[in-house]
Amino acid sequence: MPVRKGQSANALPEELLSAIDAEIRMGHARSREESFEAAIVSQLLAFRRASVDRQFAGMVADGPYLAEAAQISEEFSAADWEALACSQQP
Repeated sequence: MPVRKGQSANALPEELLSAIDAEIRMGHARSREESFEAAIVSQLLAFRRASVDRQFAGMVADGPYLAEAAQISEEFSAADWEALACSQQP
């Protein structure tokens, strides 16, 4: 199923457009549209990563989570060492 695309008109600095056009001429990009779409997708992924990072950052100060993680780690430490020993056997 083809992706539906909307229209957008954007005023961009000539320097940016010239740089994109140069990349197209060198064969590093196929078109302005493709380049802009790739840049926007990249930025959106960065926003999502930052959002996930912020959520994980809260775990550092979450006392109950830290206590549970320490307990789980302690309970599995013997199994972890056993798995390591098994993995090093020929």
